[in-house]
Amino acid sequence: MKKFAAYILAGCMAMSCIYPYEAELDSIAGTLVVEGDIILGDYSSFTVSWATSVDGVLFNDTGFGFGYGFGNIWVENEHGDVFRQEYVPYRGLAVDLRNAPDDCRYRLHISIPQMDVDQTYKNLRDGNGGKNYVSSWREPQKAPTIDAITFEFEPSDNPYLRRPTGNARISMTAPEGASRYFRWDYEEEWQFHANYDPQFDYDFENGEYVSVMQLPGPNYWCWAKSYSSQSRIAIAIGDEKNKIHEHKFMEINTGTGNRFQKRYCVHVIARGISEECYQYLHTLEMNSNSTGDLFAPIPSELRGNIICEEDPDELVLGFIEVSRTSELRAFVPYGNGVYLDRGDGPLESLIAVDASRIPQYYGWGYRPVVIVPTDRGDYMGWAPNYWIDCRVMGGTNVKPDYWED
Repeated sequence: MKKFAAYILAGCMAMSCIYPYEAELDSIAGTLVVEGDIILGDYSSFTVSWATSVDGVLFNDTGFGFGYGFGNIWVENEHGDVFRQEYVPYRGLAVDLRNAPDDCRYRLHISIPQMDVDQTYKNLRDGNGGKNYVSSWREPQKAPTIDAITFEFEPSDNPYLRRPTGNARISMTAPEGASRYFRWDYEEEWQFHANYDPQFDYDFENGEYVSVMQLPGPNYWCWAKSYSSQSRIAIAIGDEKNKIHEHKFMEINTGTGNRFQKRYCVHVIARGISEECYQYLHTLEMNSNSTGDLFAPIPSELRGNIICEEDPDELVLGFIEVSRTSELRAFVPYGNGVYLDRGDGPLESLIAVDASRIPQYYGWGYRPVVIVPTDRGDYMGWAPNYWIDCRVMGGTNVKPDYWED
């Protein structure tokens, strides 16, 4: 029996051996990647790039100058209408579909010319140039109704030690006859101010300080925004009304930067998608994070609805859907210690500039702020431009029309 048990143990140990496995992570390196959707009633933007190898050797460029002589993108419908990409102020390259009809199918075209230039365009020289790509014909999807965007926060008794954290949730309903699959992007928008509000300016021509009459100054308050890096997807399961209710889509940390000085809101842009598109995006999501399982498709099997006309077997990553959008903007309410404006920076941080060095500091972008009193006498405190001009910190001093005070 001992000898028999020894044989069994040896067999189990042999079966449990761990062998080295090397994932073929470069299997999709150089694959064309297309991002974007055909959005009816608005401008549609598309990003074209190539998957980069793990060692970073292969060239990868988002956009790749499409519309500037390197390639072309256009949208067509079954009526024979063609909508070409063009430059749109404040948006970049986009396809104008504001007047596109709903009663027909659409598809996307991408044309990449053959080029032979320098190493910058390595992928084109290696065979990715001189090709045309097209998405499958798609019926327009109806936009869901965004019923509400709500926020929940964990209150804090002492916000100076621990700022509240919370979640943003969304409720949406698909219209009659529409898909129960949802996709949405969002923007974070907030109001903040510069570190200091200058009470003085410097008249360089006359070499003297001048009092500023307008307080706060025009560059003290600003508004900024940040775009979500990845679209969210959801499905209404077990709900005959095709609705998702208070679905958590975002975590909020009020202690991050200057986002919760004054006012903060979330702007959601939603659209309906087909089941086919949802399954593709869901699989892609599983391949992109730790939630994937052993039986999820590998990246090289992840085919969307875009094909190469010259080589239909070529793998292309991306799924182009056609839809209309709905949107809703919601402001985080006051309370629970969510908003905290600690005021301007300390006066001690301002710099005392010797009169002989004013031209030098002025040339560096420093400006006077306020008179700083000290036991050894008062001095004029100066600060660099990014401390006194909120626009330098990524904002605009033009208040949006929709903004709530």
